[in-house]
Amino acid sequence: SFDEHGGCYDHVPPPCHATPPEPGALSNEGDFHFDRFGVRVPAIVVSSYVEPGTVFRAEEGEAPYDHTSILATLRDWKELDQDPAHPFLPSSRIAAAPTLARVLTRSEANHEWPTLTHSHRVKTDKGILKRPLNDLETSFLVGEENRRRGDQPVDPESIDHIRNTVKTHQHLVSYRRQRDAPQRKLLGKVAELWLQLRLNVVAPIVQWCADRIDAFRH
Repeated sequence: SFDEHGGCYDHVPPPCHATPPEPGALSNEGDFHFDRFGVRVPAIVVSSYVEPGTVFRAEEGEAPYDHTSILATLRDWKELDQDPAHPFLPSSRIAAAPTLARVLTRSEANHEWPTLTHSHRVKTDKGILKRPLNDLETSFLVGEENRRRGDQPVDPESIDHIRNTVKTHQHLVSYRRQRDAPQRKLLGKVAELWLQLRLNVVAPIVQWCADRIDAFRH
């Protein structure tokens, strides 16, 4: 699924009447209830159980496909919500989302693999490199220079984000070791060495930097 629509114009406005993830206002201002969908974005389903060239959308009258459809599909596929007393994905938004099961129509997997051609380098238009920077590009450069000089104030949320990223990475590494990883057989010791480097060197350095920034802020 694409995260954004790329700024392309869409003649279809975002639909309303979406099921909120939970009752009540969910915004800081207290006036937004997440009861509408966002702009349309493309999504690609890659599976040997999908007929090639399938194009689909939600049926008329039902909730449109959105990002929560992926969560709903994983929930049903892996049977993650078997305990009613402790639902794995309790969000009402996910419960109302249509799943992708309807496009998995093949009874047997398709073993015909496409022939991939070599990628070609895209020629750069030299005229683009000569044009002046627009306002967005200029703001990026100004912001980066301010951060480099220390003029940009440290955002506490950024520190929390760094810490959460480190903790998430450490958790995923420990979880990954409990599962078979075919790609590790291909890369062998090089992949394992890189994994250990990220866990034992990069992650502690990021954590140390976050602690120093937090101490400096206080």
